[in-house]
Amino acid sequence: MAKAQVPVTWRLDPELFARVEAAARAEGKSVQAFASEALAKAVDDLAPMPSDEDRAWLDADMGELPAYDWGPDGPPAGRPVRYAPGRGLIIEGGRPER
Repeated sequence: MAKAQVPVTWRLDPELFARVEAAARAEGKSVQAFASEALAKAVDDLAPMPSDEDRAWLDADMGELPAYDWGPDGPPAGRPVRYAPGRGLIIEGGRPER
């Protein structure tokens, strides 16, 4: 069964388009085929779609949950972190020595 195709139009920076065009040419593909394959791969590399069972569990109303029992030592010691937009979590003080 053939996959349905949906027309898509992008406006690319001319320099970026030239790079895409060169990469497509290097693989012997049209820009459209190259871009479609690259987009499909990028989507496949994202987190997979949850199954129906996973979705039901994730959407379940858990109500009030009891506090977690960390045991007699309490929560483990941690290191402070901060969020940097575009970079993610940053461990304050750098990485620990191993």
